[in-house]
Order: sequence, then structure tokens, then C-alpha cells
Amino acid sequence: MHPDNKDMVLLEAARPLTDPTVYAEAIGHSGFQIENFILNNHDFPTPDLKHKQCILELWARYNSYNSSKHQADTLEQEIVILKAERDGDEKALTAAKKKLKDIEIAYKEGCLAIARLDMEHRTLREARVFMELARIHQPSPKPRNEAERENWEAKAANDKKVEAIMNRTRGSEMLTHSKEK
Repeated sequence: MHPDNKDMVLLEAARPLTDPTVYAEAIGHSGFQIENFILNNHDFPTPDLKHKQCILELWARYNSYNSSKHQADTLEQEIVILKAERDGDEKALTAAKKKLKDIEIAYKEGCLAIARLDMEHRTLREARVFMELARIHQPSPKPRNEAERENWEAKAANDKKVEAIMNRTRGSEMLTHSKEK
């Protein structure tokens, strides 16, 4: 679906808001937000947990940066190619196409290195841990809905938000059970 004229007018009016020299600080999280919301004390109460979350967040930012850099480098080179094609400059066109191939090779080599690191040092390591924990933590012999209700009630005992949700759903739960009878 293509935006209609009103949408395009709105998007054009918003263009000054995307000026990176003016609004660069508004892009992404502030240090305050990172420290107090992403690494909050409720979810990450110890320095070890905060450190682990920092490493996970850095990994995500590195992958995002790598992807954005590839996109920017590729677009830059594609613009050079388009200009060389427009101007009929074969020498510049050949050089730009070669540079674009070099960008693609470097990006794919980086992606390959990241994928191998991810497979070996995260995915397989985590899979081994989950396999061991699955052997240790056997499922409850109780019916699934009963065991799940107990799990949520245990969570509600420590979390007021979960408790509020549980209290709201209890009324609808009674309605569904009465309909089944």
C-alpha cells in the first residue's frame, strides 16, 4: 500500500525532526534510561546480573551497528554506481562496482565470524545448559492447567503486577468454568 498525499505531506513535515545534528540525543536510550530501566534493580539486583545483561546488550548493539554500517556503506557505493552510470563514466563505474563487492565480502566475512561465535559460544552453550536443566527439572505430574496456575500464583506472591493480573483473570476464569459445566 502506497501512502496517499496527506501521508506524504505529514512525513515531509516531520523531516526536520530527523535532523541528526539537532536531535541526535533523542535517538536511543539515555544513560539514565539504561541504568534505571534496562539494568533496573528489580530484574538485575546483583552486579553479576547487571554485568551479564550489559554483555547481552553490547552483543545486540554490535550486531545492530554491523548491520547499519553495511547498509550505509552499500548505499553509499550504490549512489556512486548510479552517478557513474548516469554520467557514462565506465572507469568510475568499474571502480565503484569493485568497491561494492569489497564491501559485500567484508560484511559477509563479519557476519560469518559473528554467526560462528554465536553458534559456538552462545547457542550450543545455552542448549547444553537447557538440556541439563531439563533432565533435572522434570514436569509436574499434575494436569498442565493446574501446574501452570500454581506457577503463576507463586509469581504473584512476589510481584504486585502479576498479582493484579491474577485477580482480574480470576473473575473471567470463573465465567469460563461456569460455561463449561
